[in-house]
Amino acid sequence: MVTGQQSYSNSVHRAMTEVDESMILGRASTMISDAPQTVLQPASVLKEAIQSYRREMSKKAMAQLPMDEDALYEIHKAAKESGMDVLSELNMDERDPVLVDCRREYNAKVDEIYEEVASENKVAIQQQCVCTVC
Repeated sequence: MVTGQQSYSNSVHRAMTEVDESMILGRASTMISDAPQTVLQPASVLKEAIQSYRREMSKKAMAQLPMDEDALYEIHKAAKESGMDVLSELNMDERDPVLVDCRREYNAKVDEIYEEVASENKVAIQQQCVCTVC
């Protein structure tokens, strides 16, 4: 009889362990499936911040080329700040690694876009000078 009870006890223990493991695995699976949503949110906010910068630069700078380089830089600074406002919607601690990465990526992309616009502005200035000489 003792062996019967031991067998029953082992079966119950095994069943309980399996239940615990499945609950743990279920929770982990839920956490993993939730993770991409958490990761996607900063990525989508970053994308919107860059789009905000692009819209501002397109409307206030690209449509007005050629322009004074200082004026172009001022438009860039204002557009960059506008995009940073979008990033602030993440409501994260300033030291959060995700926010730090988003800002780093945002600044790199915005600087790249600005360099392209500044280059186009220089070409437009040169073309304007050539046309006035004609």
